[in-house]
Amino acid sequence: MIFLIMEIFSNINDLLNPKKRLIKNLSIVGINKSNYKVFSVFVDKYFSNIIDLSRKVSLAYVDFDFYEPIKIVLDFLLNMTDRGIFIIVDDYDLFSSCVKLDVDNFTSKKS
Repeated sequence: MIFLIMEIFSNINDLLNPKKRLIKNLSIVGINKSNYKVFSVFVDKYFSNIIDLSRKVSLAYVDFDFYEPIKIVLDFLLNMTDRGIFIIVDDYDLFSSCVKLDVDNFTSKKS
């Protein structure tokens, strides 16, 4: 699994180390470390060059508020997923149209 987590913070410690909080929460619910990868990277046009996955993605959570990082991650996932997987994209059609636009473009490619 791949988890792409950004900007979900409940206190200052989460803000300072969201990766640590995510790994702790995955452990609490019993998800083994061998079943997921967490990446702390800047998402830009070089994103797909630095992410190395040994198997297909079965679950992704994407939480960005801007068009470009969402598009980059979804384009990356296009080649890393099979039919029937779950991609959760936060704020779809909520704050800005860019999230909805990216998701709609992605689903039309994947159909």
